[in-house]
This record gives sequence, C-alpha cells and structure tokens, in this order.
Amino acid sequence: MFFPQKTEIKNLYDSHVHWMYTGQVHLSWNLKNISDPQQIIDSQALQNHRRGDWLVGFGWDENSWNPDFKIHRSFLDQKWKDQPILLSRNDGHSSWVNTAALKKLNLWNQQFDKKNIEVDDQGWPTGILKEKAHIQALKQLPDFTDVQKIDQLIEAALCFNKSGFTHIRDMTSNPQQWKMNQQLIEDKKILLHVEHWFVCESFQELQRTIDQALSCKKDENEFMKSRGIKLFVDGSLGSHTAFLSQPYPDQNQSGQMNWTEQDIANCLRLVWKNKLEIALHSIGDECTHQIVKMARLVYSEGIQGVLHLEHTEILRPETIQMLKPLHVRCHLQPCHWFSDSVWLESKLQNLYPFSFPWQALEKAKVPFSFGSDSPIEKSSLIRNLEAHQQSQAKGIGGLNNDPLTYHCYPFKDSAPGTTIIEKDEVRSVTLGDGMIQFT
Repeated sequence: MFFPQKTEIKNLYDSHVHWMYTGQVHLSWNLKNISDPQQIIDSQALQNHRRGDWLVGFGWDENSWNPDFKIHRSFLDQKWKDQPILLSRNDGHSSWVNTAALKKLNLWNQQFDKKNIEVDDQGWPTGILKEKAHIQALKQLPDFTDVQKIDQLIEAALCFNKSGFTHIRDMTSNPQQWKMNQQLIEDKKILLHVEHWFVCESFQELQRTIDQALSCKKDENEFMKSRGIKLFVDGSLGSHTAFLSQPYPDQNQSGQMNWTEQDIANCLRLVWKNKLEIALHSIGDECTHQIVKMARLVYSEGIQGVLHLEHTEILRPETIQMLKPLHVRCHLQPCHWFSDSVWLESKLQNLYPFSFPWQALEKAKVPFSFGSDSPIEKSSLIRNLEAHQQSQAKGIGGLNNDPLTYHCYPFKDSAPGTTIIEKDEVRSVTLGDGMIQFT
C-alpha cells in the first residue's frame, strides 16, 4: 500500500491523456478484456457501439489470444457481412475492419498504401489498417453529435477525478473541444485544469493549426491553457510501427517515421517562431534520436523554444546527452509496463536496457513528467507507482526521487488543486473553489 494514512497531494497531474477519446471508450464498446476473439463474435451490438451505420469498438490485443489465430477480415465477415465494423487496437495505432468497411473506405481494390494496409497472399487487404490508414479510416466514420461529445468530456473528467487528478494534459484537442471546455467550466460541470495541445497531421495544415492554438490562447484562464502543437512522428511497439534503430525480430523492417526530418525541422522553426511549444509523439529510439538531432539543428540557427517528447519508451544514452542543451521535457507512462513487459525484452533485444529510461533521465537532470496515455492505459497514480516498483525486478532502473514528484503539475499558472488519498483510495479532489468527495 502506497498511502496507508491520509495523504494530501497538491496539483496531481496526468501529463499525457486523450480527454475526449477517454470518454468515448468509457461510453462505448470496450474490448480490453477480450481473451478470445470469439467473444467479439458472441457480443451483442448495443446502440452505444454504433457511429451512424458503423459498429465500432476499442481495446483488443492479440497478445492475449491464441497465437495460432490469424487476424483477417473474414473472421468479422462471418457475423457482419454487410455491416461495416472498425475495431481499434489497444495502442490506438491500428484497427481491424471487415470487408464491408473496406468497401465503404474505398479500399476494396489493389491500389492502396501497402505500407500501412496489410495484405493477404492474394494481395487483398487483410483488414488490418495501421498508422495513417487507421487515422484516415477514423476520419471517415460518422461524427459524434455535440451532445455526445460533451457527455464524453464529462465522463472522462470524472474518471480523472476519481483517480485523483486535478490537472491533465490533453494531447488530441481542437478548437471545438476548447469551446466545449469553456462552457463546461462556466456551467460548473467539470473540476479539471486542462492543457490543450492541438494535433497537426501534415505540414500543409501547420499554419492553420498554429493560428487555432494562438486564437484559443487569447481566452486562457486558470482552468485551461492553450500550450502548443502535437505531431505523431512514429507509431507503437505493439503495432511494430515505432521507429527503432534495428529491425523487429522476424521482420524485415524497423518501424516508420510519419514525418521526414526536413518537415520536423520546418515544424520546429514555425511553431517556435510563433512562441508556442511543440510535442512530438516518439516511442522508438531512432525516432527520438532524429527528432533531437533536428531540434539541435534549429537551435543552432538561433530559433529556440520548448520541446516535449511524448512516451520516449526507448532512449539511447547518446540521445539523452544530446537533450541536455535543449529546453525539453519528456513525458513517460510507467503503466505501459503492464501491457508491454510480456514481450518487451524479446522484441527490443539489445535495446531493452534503454527502455523506460526514467532513471537515466533523472541522472542526466532532464525534466520529465508521468502520465497514463488514457484511454490506452487507465489513468491511475497507483498503477504508475506499482509499475515503477515492479519493473525494477526486470532490470528497469528505479528513481532516487519520490516517483510522486513526477506526477505533480510543474508550472504555476493554474488554479490550485488538492487530492486526498487514504489506503490508496481517493477520498476527495479540490480545484479552486470546487470540490468532489468520494465515499
């Protein structure tokens, strides 16, 4: 037990969440507990599993299934022949769709991006979409109504509060969500300080995204901040798309970069010139190394700003040394240990000693914060503390400082928050003049 006695924590912070997506998962078809894909077929589709004429779910993980099972569209077709269905993997970087969905997405042909769309022996899509193909598929789904979106934000905010968090950093925001947050605060329907980060998916969209972030910045208050721009630079280890410095075992590939080095450098220049911060999703060691190399290049030109590195699950020592001259903060999620530890050592091999590098960052005095990546993992202080503790038995270096230090909001520009925890249970959260008590 981490908190046997009544403990007061100031400004408890989850430094990496997807706010609206957390609400969507909580209110929709959650597949995280599926241990056999047959359970998907046996499930009864409910109204909240639908987006328009689509059936959608989230959270499957083939690592908990029989290894002989082959993921293919035909498995879903046996129950949903004409109903388009999209099931997102638990890492949020891949999806499994059926034939009806492929036809709806105009992918039922042999002219498509084979880098991100798996094919079978006949050259047709298997039904697995990765990275850009996955994102494009999600974009084509019918949108949620405004009422649904507001319900999702409220549901997720309460979820964060129940875990003790008064402060979150939302990594997938947009101007509509900003306005909804304003209204929720005004109506006193949430108790949460939110940092908004605005997602940009291509360099052509960057200036428009910057303008949106700057426009929102004019309306900041002590409960909400417009921080900067977020880019997804590589993928995930689970989907074999995080960019490594060596090939994945039994695969003739080492992941992928979704942005070129030149575009990364151009993004850094433009964002920093506009006095915003930039956050780059980077899980693989080589992805982070290339980002840091570009950041140092831009710094050498006299253009400087704040760089946030998201996840940094694998960091080589030479990359950490290159971080020191930069104004940088890393954001790690210890709870990923519970999902990844089953295969992490075999997948990373000689890169394994550089995984979950919080000890190395602490020794190098590189600032970092802890978060959850909710809804990929549950937003939970206790789970992160347990992961830090348990991972040491598998060779992951422990922290000298109290891990709780890295879960507290590191800035002074917000309403004050207080969390009361006793016997590892959250008793109450307070933010500004508001309070929620839990029994």
